[in-house]
Amino acid sequence: SKQGKEGGGGGSKGDEGALNAFLKWASDEEAVRKWQREINLRKILGTRPNVMSKDKRERGNGVLARLTNFFPDEVAEGAAIIASRVPEERWNMLEWNGDASQPCLDGISAAHRFGAVVDPSDLVGVSELYHVLSGLMPPSADRYSAFHLGRLQQGDFVGSQDDAAYCVVDRSVNDPSRSGIAKCSRDIAVMLFLGKDQGKGGSIFRDLYHEMPTAADSYELEFNSLMAFHVPREYELTINQSDSTCFFLFGWFLKEGELYELEESKGPAECQQGLSKKKSVKLTAKRKLRVKARREEAYQVPAEFLKLAEEREEARRTKDFERADRIREICSSAGLKFNAGGRLMKSKDFSEKLVKEALLKLQEKSNPSSSSSSASKSRKKESKTERILRQAREAQEAEGKKEERKGEEEEKKPKEHKKAKEEQSSELAGSSTPAGEKEEKKASKREDVKRAGKRKAEEEEEEKAMAAAAVKKEPKKPKKPKKPKKP
Repeated sequence: SKQGKEGGGGGSKGDEGALNAFLKWASDEEAVRKWQREINLRKILGTRPNVMSKDKRERGNGVLARLTNFFPDEVAEGAAIIASRVPEERWNMLEWNGDASQPCLDGISAAHRFGAVVDPSDLVGVSELYHVLSGLMPPSADRYSAFHLGRLQQGDFVGSQDDAAYCVVDRSVNDPSRSGIAKCSRDIAVMLFLGKDQGKGGSIFRDLYHEMPTAADSYELEFNSLMAFHVPREYELTINQSDSTCFFLFGWFLKEGELYELEESKGPAECQQGLSKKKSVKLTAKRKLRVKARREEAYQVPAEFLKLAEEREEARRTKDFERADRIREICSSAGLKFNAGGRLMKSKDFSEKLVKEALLKLQEKSNPSSSSSSASKSRKKESKTERILRQAREAQEAEGKKEERKGEEEEKKPKEHKKAKEEQSSELAGSSTPAGEKEEKKASKREDVKRAGKRKAEEEEEEKAMAAAAVKKEPKKPKKPKKPKKP
């Protein structure tokens, strides 16, 4: 049957059965997941290839995946029926002849002419078809998908293009808790062909990734076959010279961020302006200079911190990791950081205020160290006897302070006890005796004076004894042996 000529018409019982089979399979989540795991598109495509010029590309660079018998047979029949039953009024003709002086309204930078469905929300089975294909790549918070229905009638084609483009996506599509808009790049392109009876003169997919394409780089648009590749990759769909219509589903898996740099000659806005290659080269050169200037500015660090960076390298070399960590903390407090190569550079939090505060802290830390060094030098000059006497004096003072504290605590206890008793007696009697209290205070003062005098006398005696003992402990000079008397 020549699809497309009867677009939007009814179908036979076989068509209804195939359509119901597709809808039943698409609603069975376990069956769909099992099929998606068997396809394993991520494993087939592998990692994203490096962007390089055509003359440097080899046959091993970049994977173009072609999967035949993509859907199960009955499911594929149902998908083809869904595309063929789209009413004629829902198809929009996208057309542009590639003339830069004329506006390109649909956003495709290459010359093209084909039909597409803009809003498939109320079409039977289309949303289910999109949902099944969106699960070919594993779910991720920063990955999205966008698919469309297309058709190639007689005279339709898609000119040479690489699909590279940026787009804007609502983050809440994947996760309702996330809000805002994300800038994405087209990551992986997908084309599923659902056209039957493609006779001679039908459109052909030509891979233009390499400098000299061969016959092996051309593929017929086989029914139930899928083409997938990383973007950017140059390709084209040749003119459909047959009278049969080829329905196909095309779209992209999107990823947040800029995965590649867009050439200045790409995109509808650039096509309208007709920018030359020389201008694009100048723009890229200016951008590189700006990036270089920002990098050089980030490495302009105060001289004091450059010295600290050298000290950190020395500490790491000598395996003094504690000192290296302290230096790193000081630098981070000033809004500086060490990159992967160990070079000191400015971070996002860098400010002159933080630098001044960090320098003040460094000065405060350096002053006590200098005073301690001078004190240590003065200590080295004292003699051995002086050092022993000083140590004995310090030990005696420490012991005296301990005894004083104990005596004060013992004195406080009876006084507190007496006060408590006096308060109780005054409460009971309802009157106080001021004369008796004065006498008790005088007596306690006399006892304190006597104790202090005894303590001073004991301390003086202990100092004398310690000094005498220290003098005795000093080694005496050995006496010279007497010469024996001559007989």
